Amino acid sequence: MSLGINIFKRNVENWVTLLRRLNHNDIQIPVNRAYGLLRFSLKLRYEDKKVDSYFLNDIAYRVICQHPSLKNFFEKRLREEMDLEEAERWESMHIGSDKYPRFFPFEDNPNDDLYAEKSDYLSLPRSTSVKVCLKDDEIREAAATIKCANESGFNVVGFDCEWPPYSDSNYISLIQIALDNQCFLIDASYGNKKIIGELLNELFSANNLIKLGKSPIDDVCKLLRAYPDVKALQKPTHVLCLTKLINAFNTASDYNRSGNIDSVLPHWKMFFNEFEHENVLNNSTQDDLNTSSDCGEIVKDNEFSKKKSREEQKLISDFSYAMRRVGLSRLSKFVLGKALDKSEQISVWDRRPLRTSQIRYAALDAEVSRMIYFKLEEWCKQLNLDIKKITIKSSSVNDKEKSKN
Repeated sequence: MSLGINIFKRNVENWVTLLRRLNHNDIQIPVNRAYGLLRFSLKLRYEDKKVDSYFLNDIAYRVICQHPSLKNFFEKRLREEMDLEEAERWESMHIGSDKYPRFFPFEDNPNDDLYAEKSDYLSLPRSTSVKVCLKDDEIREAAATIKCANESGFNVVGFDCEWPPYSDSNYISLIQIALDNQCFLIDASYGNKKIIGELLNELFSANNLIKLGKSPIDDVCKLLRAYPDVKALQKPTHVLCLTKLINAFNTASDYNRSGNIDSVLPHWKMFFNEFEHENVLNNSTQDDLNTSSDCGEIVKDNEFSKKKSREEQKLISDFSYAMRRVGLSRLSKFVLGKALDKSEQISVWDRRPLRTSQIRYAALDAEVSRMIYFKLEEWCKQLNLDIKKITIKSSSVNDKEKSKN
């Protein structure tokens, strides 16, 4: 009897999932934008060699299903690039009447691995488990994990969001949440929006969880547009930018010297100069240095800063300015020694199932915030600093600033 009930329940779940896919708010791509996206993806594949054919085929299929007239152009370009195998594949392919496909006629790379290691890029730690959450009980399980972590006390959560390159400002495909060696990829495209809203409310109202990311307020604002009824997104607690945390570490008053970064990465100026086309440290203006943002607020007058020399103050300002200029990949390179592979950044995030490379990218985009935090924790131990104290103080200042606005 119980077996029959379980089969019935599973069939109902599958039917509801299919219904959500059919009722999904499909994204229409203007033909000019579709053409530009196709040309850009071809350039990434054959000229820049930054993406593979799995990525390119996804973009092309998504675009051509809406604009079949572009199929001949794409096939011609494949032959011009002497990619005859892919050209023949596309020439034999029939484009159906579904302009908004969810399932794509391309197999994933059979040789790919979620924990694949690349010499030039950061790898997802094998200790981190990844779960894609689509069904209601899977999303509820993620929410329960968040609630349990909050009840256990102080914890750091990495979070991020993904959306297709052709989406509007209210569209989110994936929400990534990393904590305690787990990474939940919440399927915002086809998951139950009400239950996802409950999960977001649990996360962003949690007082013991530091929500860490690069420019995280931007993601929160996008989430709020997609989930306007989630009250916690209107005044989220303890949302902290990695850049602000690193700047707070650099100027922590517990350690009796300025510029703590000099003690752990003494060649930091050389690092930034190597990756900048212009010398951002020497060309910065006072207005630049005084610009405040979620990620770039400079620590102002306090007891220890008044005693510093002009030279020491300039080093702190230079470092703060340089920090504001870097993206997450370069920040990872600076702190962890390896950059992030961003080749999947503009991939088709509403295709199902996600490719292994997409899952790896999405999980690492959230987990890297925790990895950077733990590296800061190592540095703090070397310098007799309290990373937990620095983090709580930095995130609390953020909360006070948001409450004033």
